[in-house]
Amino acid sequence: MKTRLHTSDTAPNAPTADDVRSAEEMLRAADKALREAATDTQAVDGPQAGPPPTSDRPISRTLIAGVLAFGLCVTLCTMWSTFFRYSAHGVVAARTAELAAPWSGTIEAVHVRPGQAVQQGDLLATVVDRQLDASIERLRDELRTAEAELGAETARLGAELLTQQDRQLQLTSQYLDLLGRLGVESATAEELTASQARIEPLVASAVVPEQEIESLRFRQAGSRSRLESLRQAVAALETRLAQQPSPERHAALLRPWVAKVEQLNAEIARLEEQRDWGQLRAPFAGSVVRVAAHVGEACGVDRPVLELLDQNSMELTIYVPLDQVDDFPVGRRVQARSAKSNATLACEVLAVGPALTTAPVERAGDDPGPPNKAAVYLGLPQELPRGLTLRAGESVSVLTSWWGG
Repeated sequence: MKTRLHTSDTAPNAPTADDVRSAEEMLRAADKALREAATDTQAVDGPQAGPPPTSDRPISRTLIAGVLAFGLCVTLCTMWSTFFRYSAHGVVAARTAELAAPWSGTIEAVHVRPGQAVQQGDLLATVVDRQLDASIERLRDELRTAEAELGAETARLGAELLTQQDRQLQLTSQYLDLLGRLGVESATAEELTASQARIEPLVASAVVPEQEIESLRFRQAGSRSRLESLRQAVAALETRLAQQPSPERHAALLRPWVAKVEQLNAEIARLEEQRDWGQLRAPFAGSVVRVAAHVGEACGVDRPVLELLDQNSMELTIYVPLDQVDDFPVGRRVQARSAKSNATLACEVLAVGPALTTAPVERAGDDPGPPNKAAVYLGLPQELPRGLTLRAGESVSVLTSWWGG
């Protein structure tokens, strides 16, 4: 039995447009879910580093050429410095001062350290003399005693002056009273004399009895006696008033005590000034080269406490071959190197000295170079590099060429 299959252009149950849209939405949702899951996994486990990439590129020819050029430059510089340049050596010349105590004493304090820059007048160290301090304290005790004695004597003379002034007031009052009585008595005597002159003619004419003239004469004698007594009393009071001490006289009596106080003050001031000499101060601006004494040590006039370098007087003296002197004209800027600190200093040529058969400065192991040399004096910059301290006699060098180039 044969069965015939029937076909048609449209398959049965074909998807519609709504089915397609639903499928696309499901795919997008699934893709979003997969991405979120991958993100969560990476956050928990961390990124996984893959194998390092390999480069198969060959080394650059430019890099090789640069390395070769650098090596060639180093070789040429070494050959130039070794065979064609000469290091001229020299020393640091400067004025230094050793500061010592003005008298034997003990170092109480050191206020600076080696290498420290100081200005003129800065306090460097303090030296004390115990005997000098004891003398000052003893004089101060004597001064306090003398001032107390002066105060007591001033008080005594002041009280005495007040008493004498009161007495003088009393004498003055008595003197004025006697002067008044003397004036009255003088007037009475003059009146009696005038009365006698009037009565005598009347007595001679028998107009007035003689008893009147006798009584008048008796009164005149009494008046003259009283007048003489008053005059003597006034003279005595004048003498006593003249003998009364005045404030000027009291000041003269105090002069010995005042002179003693002034003498003690002057002596204390002199010793304190001498003690101030123990404060060692910088006589000029410079730097501390060394500290030769420490706190608590004994010192004397023959032992320096500090050594100070005058920065303004410092200069460098180098010795160069005679055929290279023309390469150092006055005013030229050259680079000098300190042998101690290996620091470079920008110096200026100040002058060229005479030729020397043998340079006095050559470091052991250095090529001495040409035997005949000349001294070249270099001035240092105004400010040295921070932390650099030069000392007199320190070695320096300046790099120059053999043939004067």
